[in-house]
Amino acid sequence: MPDVAQEILTAFGDAVRKANGLKGWSLDSLGAAITPPMSKGYLSRIQNGKRQLSPATVGKLIKVLDLDESWMDRFLGNAEDEVTQEDRRAEQLLSATGHDEAIDIAENLMIALAYEYAEGDANDLDSAYRGLKVALQTAVEMKARAALPDNTDAGISAVRAEVQRLNEAEELDAAAEAIDAAMAQKSAEVSALLDLGVQQDRMRNEPEAAAAKLVQQVMLDAPKEPFEALRGVMLEWYERGRDRGLAFEATVAIQLARSNLAFATDANARGTVQNDLGNTLSILGARESETARLDEAVLAYREALKELTREQVPLDWATTQNNLGNALKSLGERESGTARLDEAVMAYREALKERTRKQVPLDWATTQNNLGTVLKSLGERESGTARLDEAVLAYSKALKERTRERVPLDWAVTQNNLGNALTSLGERESGTARLDEAVLACREALKERKRARVPQDWATTQNNLGTALRILGERESGTARLDQAVLAYREALKERKRARVPLYWAATQVNLAIVYVAYFEKDGTVAHLDVAERHGLDAREVFDEAGVTHYLANADALLTHIQSLRD
Repeated sequence: MPDVAQEILTAFGDAVRKANGLKGWSLDSLGAAITPPMSKGYLSRIQNGKRQLSPATVGKLIKVLDLDESWMDRFLGNAEDEVTQEDRRAEQLLSATGHDEAIDIAENLMIALAYEYAEGDANDLDSAYRGLKVALQTAVEMKARAALPDNTDAGISAVRAEVQRLNEAEELDAAAEAIDAAMAQKSAEVSALLDLGVQQDRMRNEPEAAAAKLVQQVMLDAPKEPFEALRGVMLEWYERGRDRGLAFEATVAIQLARSNLAFATDANARGTVQNDLGNTLSILGARESETARLDEAVLAYREALKELTREQVPLDWATTQNNLGNALKSLGERESGTARLDEAVMAYREALKERTRKQVPLDWATTQNNLGTVLKSLGERESGTARLDEAVLAYSKALKERTRERVPLDWAVTQNNLGNALTSLGERESGTARLDEAVLACREALKERKRARVPQDWATTQNNLGTALRILGERESGTARLDQAVLAYREALKERKRARVPLYWAATQVNLAIVYVAYFEKDGTVAHLDVAERHGLDAREVFDEAGVTHYLANADALLTHIQSLRD
C-alpha cells in the first residue's frame, strides 16, 4: 500500500497538536505518557506532518490524546515506522544543546533545526553539534532583528517578518523561497536580502545555497576584480570551518573555491585556487568516514603543482607539497596498505627541499611534525622500530623551532605526538625508558593544552597519557601506575562526552576496560572483569550505532577475551 497522502499527515499532525494543547502537555509530557516513551523530536515531526506513521503509532496517540478513532482507518496498511539514525542523532544534539537560556526560540523550531543538522556523517556528531549551536544563535539573531524596524528599506522589515513567521511554523524552505522571491521583485535592498538569505541557509543547513548568495554579493561589490574578492570571502569561511570545527562553513568554503576557478586567469591564480580547493576539501574530509573529499583534495593539490612549480614559486610549491602530504596521510590512515602513507612521506620530503630551517623555520618545523606523524603511522604497521625511531627524530627536530615560548600550542601538539610515538616504541621494547619518556612528553603537552583553552585536545592528551601509564602499569609490580592511568582516562571523559564525541568517548571506554583487565591479571579479583565488561559493552554500543565495523570487531574481541578470563 502506498504511503499516506501528505494532506492526511498534516491534518493528523494538527489534530495531535491541538489535543496535546488542550491537555496542557509539553512534548516531553506527551512522550512520557506513551508506552514505550516517544522522544519529543519524534513527536514534533508527527505534529508537523513530516513522518509516515504505522497504525500502531496512530493508535497509541489516539488512546493517549482521546482522538477520534476514525483516524485509524486512514493509516491502515501503512508500513511500520521506526526510529531512524536521524532521529537518534537529533535527540543527541538536543540533549547536548541542553537548556541554554540565551537560545530564546520556540521549542518546535529548535527541534526542526536539530533535524536539519542530524543528517551527515555518523562519526562527526561533534561537528553537527557545533553547527546546530551556530544555527540556533542565528535563529535568535533573526528573531531579534525581525522585531526591530529596518532603517534601510521599508520592504525589508516586511520580508524579515514573513521569514520569521514561516520559521516559527517550521517552514524553513518556504522562508528561503520568500527571500528569493523578494530579491526577484527587488522589493528591498538586494545586499540586505542576500545577507538574510545566507542566515536562512545557515538555519536550514544548505551551505551550497549560501555559497551561491555569497558569490552573487561579490559580483555586486567587485564585478571587475572578483578573484581576489571571492578568495578573501572564501578564506574567512575556510578559517572558521577549520578553527571552529564547523562543517557548514567548510562546505561553503569548498563551494566558493570551486566558483573561483572560473575567475583564475593565469598560472599563479589557477594554482592558488586549486590549492585552496584542496585545503577546503581536506578539513571536511579529515572528519568524515568516507574518503571522497580527501581523494578530491589529492587531485586538487596535484593540479596546483602543475601551475605552482618549484622553479617559479618554490615556497608556494613546497606549501602545496606539504598540503598534499597531509591529505595522503589522512587517506593512508584509513587504508590497510601503506602506499598512501609512503606517498605522504615523499611529499613531505619534497616540501623540506624548500622549507628549510634557515629560510622558513616554523614552516620547516610544521613539516617535520607532519613527517613524524606519517612515519609513526607507518611504524605501527610494520615490524621493528626503524620508522618509529625516525618519527621520534622528526618530532625532536620540530621542537627545535616549535618552542613553548614561541608557539605554545604548536609546541604542545608536537609534545603530544612525541608522547604517542614513544608509547608505540615502548610497547615494542622490553624496558620502560621509552614509556617513561612518553609520560613526560604528555605531561609537558598538558602544560599548554589546558582544559579551559582547548578542551578536546586536553582530553586527547589525557587519554594518551593514560595509555602510556597503563602499559607501564602492566609491566610493574603493584597497581600505582594503573591507578594513575584510570585517573587520566576519567579526566579525559570530562570532555569526551558520549553526547558530543561518541567515538572518542567509546575509545576511552575501551581503554578503561583494558586497564581493569590488567587489574584482574594482577590480583585475580573477578569484580575487575565486571567493570571491564561494562566499559567494553558501553563502547560496543556506540560503535554499533555508528556502524564502524573495525572498532566494533575490536570491541567484540576484547569482550571475548574478558569472557575467556572468566572461564
